[in-house]
Amino acid sequence: MKKIILIFLGVLLLVFIFIYAGPVLRDYFVSPDELAVKDVEERELEIPGHIMDMAWLGNDEIVAVVGQGDPHGYVNLSVLILSLQGEGQTILTGEGWRERMRILDVSRDGLVAISSKDMILVLDRKGNILHKLEETGTNTQALFTPDGEYLAYTSIAEWELPTNLHLLNLEDENKKQLTQYDFGQNFKVGSIKWLEEKLFFVEQYTYGTVALGGHAIYQVIPEKEPELVWEVPDEEQVMLFNILPENCFLILKALWDAEYIESQLYLARYDREQGKKWQMALDEMGDMEKWHKNPWINGYPESLEIYGDQLYITALRQGEYHLLTVDLQEGKTEHHIAGAGFPRISPSGHKLLFIDFSQEEPVPTVMNLNSF
Repeated sequence: MKKIILIFLGVLLLVFIFIYAGPVLRDYFVSPDELAVKDVEERELEIPGHIMDMAWLGNDEIVAVVGQGDPHGYVNLSVLILSLQGEGQTILTGEGWRERMRILDVSRDGLVAISSKDMILVLDRKGNILHKLEETGTNTQALFTPDGEYLAYTSIAEWELPTNLHLLNLEDENKKQLTQYDFGQNFKVGSIKWLEEKLFFVEQYTYGTVALGGHAIYQVIPEKEPELVWEVPDEEQVMLFNILPENCFLILKALWDAEYIESQLYLARYDREQGKKWQMALDEMGDMEKWHKNPWINGYPESLEIYGDQLYITALRQGEYHLLTVDLQEGKTEHHIAGAGFPRISPSGHKLLFIDFSQEEPVPTVMNLNSF
């Protein structure tokens, strides 16, 4: 009888552990990757067509480019505004457009800059074309100033051409060229970035395979020559960059071998006064193979999304996307979500928009970051 009672009490104890203590023990033993997504709300967005690009339009709306028709060359492209409550509105349709359409930036007032057909269009929320900048190139970039009064953009942004940086006054349409690169020179404007009222750009090579990146970061000084603020060694190239508080740069760079045939991608944080704070190879970010080949062929992160002390970055390897978060203070990977790519942080910082590639068709998904 005593043995039966002990067995019964043992079973009750196991049931108690499973129901009440199980989650605590499970949280203790699972990997950080599993913890990263366990309590995070996800919501799939229904979009009529194949998603091509997307961005936040405020904290509760999304602007997206979708394609319909032949998946190898979409013949109908549309720009949509989609509310997180499920309501959608088409603001621009281009029948017969086969060129890739990209969302370049969204202003604080809800203006949208897109690139299509070798030009930049600035749209309002109703789809009215407020500004049209022609012959800007298929690789053009555009960023609104933080106050929304100007648009910085690159023109003649093509392979091995002397791309320059311009500024458009959105009120009177006055244009001003900020850099003076010309044919026959070895450099052009690469990535651009605003920090408050300051505009920075990468001085990029114009020739051969090394035209993928640049050797230096400059700041645009009104009425003066651009000012050099950071330079990397000859064997390194700046692919992307972002600007952090405390006078620091976050740089995605490629380190090439002596023949400039293969490269290794690194993420590094630099202090403009004290130098390099940390550096990590992208093969350390998750369980992916090393990125030894040309990053143009294998793909590399398309943006450096930052909120607070976290970097949200996409890594692509063998056709699979991985969304990673990196602690900017320590330079360590914290979370890893397989199948997710193209992260976009909402202006409030509470929501993450990304493409879920783990399903049969890519699905735009919104994730609540409050419990991330």
